Amino acid sequence: MSCDLSVIVAQAEPDAPLSQCLAALDRACRNVHAEIVVVQASGIAPESVPVCHTPSSTLRLADRPLVPQLWSQGLAVARGRYIAFTLANCEVSDGWAASAIAALQAGASGVAGPIACAPGVGLVNRAVYFLRYSSFGPSRIADADVPGEIPGDNAVYPREALERHRDVVAEGFWEVLFHRRLRREGGRLCTRRAVSARFLGGVSLRQAVRHRFAHGRHFGAWRAGECHRPRWQIVVAAPAVPFLLGFRAASRVMRSAPDRWSFVFALPAFLVVASAWASGEAVGALYGAALPAVRVAGDDARHLSRKAAGADTLAVR
Repeated sequence: MSCDLSVIVAQAEPDAPLSQCLAALDRACRNVHAEIVVVQASGIAPESVPVCHTPSSTLRLADRPLVPQLWSQGLAVARGRYIAFTLANCEVSDGWAASAIAALQAGASGVAGPIACAPGVGLVNRAVYFLRYSSFGPSRIADADVPGEIPGDNAVYPREALERHRDVVAEGFWEVLFHRRLRREGGRLCTRRAVSARFLGGVSLRQAVRHRFAHGRHFGAWRAGECHRPRWQIVVAAPAVPFLLGFRAASRVMRSAPDRWSFVFALPAFLVVASAWASGEAVGALYGAALPAVRVAGDDARHLSRKAAGADTLAVR
């Protein structure tokens, strides 16, 4: 049976506050025919979750894949007319689901909302927040169509658009590539303030470094391959990338006194994590992405094999 909305929750870190994430989604989906699909990387112990009115299921994948890979595996079993992507590190607002569906029913090809940093988040996680989400803070999001990117960690799309571009999303939902396809065919992306979420943290410095390196490696391989950027340029520019990212984040947050001081105190951790991204980008440009295949174990493998083209091993870009 199908439903109106499938929410795919990726959990890549064992300390992500999954229970808080699911409780918020349950409230947001209370008046929507929805399902929640939690996709966890390996090494994450099963967690007691709150009693939800919204039906939920959990997939556990081997080889500790990255978030885009987790999302794509959730997409393979999702049944909703609309598909939402989020993280176990995020907590959505009560009006999140209804506002997103309304924007898509009005003709948008994708909708997303602001991502704020929750109070009490530590310096490492603030550094992660400023690196990943400073472009999408509440003060920078309006109710409007956008010519640039929307945050894939808090985004909703029509299922038919994802299926139409299955070749892009089947091996990992990398939203930038998908957005390029949508715009090429005349689709529009929009933001809505009511489609809001908060970043709750739950990422260690080691995890942040590992994940940013892997994502940077994928990006570097993509720039050198599909975008034909000279490899030597990417490698030579790598030492400057952390400072460029720091300057861009600072230009976005320095107007707010609370964010200004949070950014200053988090800057050492920010530069460490940004350096991991830059190093990964250089390695990806030279040697390719080298992301492992997703191997799905046990009952999950049998379930996914029925849903995803009859295979229990999926190649990942």
